[in-house]
Amino acid sequence: PEISYSNARIAALYAQGLVDYLRSREVDLASLGVSAVSAAADNPDQPQEISLADWIRLLEAATRQLNEPELPARAGASLQPRHLGALGRVLRGCADLHEAYRQLARYIRLLGQIGQPELQVEGAQAKLIWHWPYDSAPPQSVALFMLAARVRFMRWLSDRPDQAVDADFHGPAPAPTARFERIFRGRVR
Repeated sequence: PEISYSNARIAALYAQGLVDYLRSREVDLASLGVSAVSAAADNPDQPQEISLADWIRLLEAATRQLNEPELPARAGASLQPRHLGALGRVLRGCADLHEAYRQLARYIRLLGQIGQPELQVEGAQAKLIWHWPYDSAPPQSVALFMLAARVRFMRWLSDRPDQAVDADFHGPAPAPTARFERIFRGRVR
């Protein structure tokens, strides 16, 4: 049975990546009306997980307030290894991207209830597919953030910061696509 996304959790350390990005943009987090996310992410004495729904509300409120459809992808692409906590340390120890994928699939739950990756290799091309584990489709902002975060870490792990990645989404392509193509350095469909 699928978990209700309204009851789902996300690791506070992973959520901190979004908070850090918004602060780097000098966004007044209190004005977004989701102060629980930044408070939990900032306080190590707080629970290690926060509400996924609250995190999504923060992501969408910031996207609306700044009127930047590409904000979720930019925020995801800004994540640092420290935002992955123990998973980041595991991934750093991997010999190659294939091993990193296996470890990511095994330990993704450390980041919360955010879905499961699937790797498909066809010749020289690899596809990383993200499965959202809930009945409803993920908000486009979440899909953009998650894909950009995975691209960021694939580039980091492979030491290929210039790696081009095509991004395929269910539903219409985010507009205008040129902004997203600069982030992924590939086609956005």
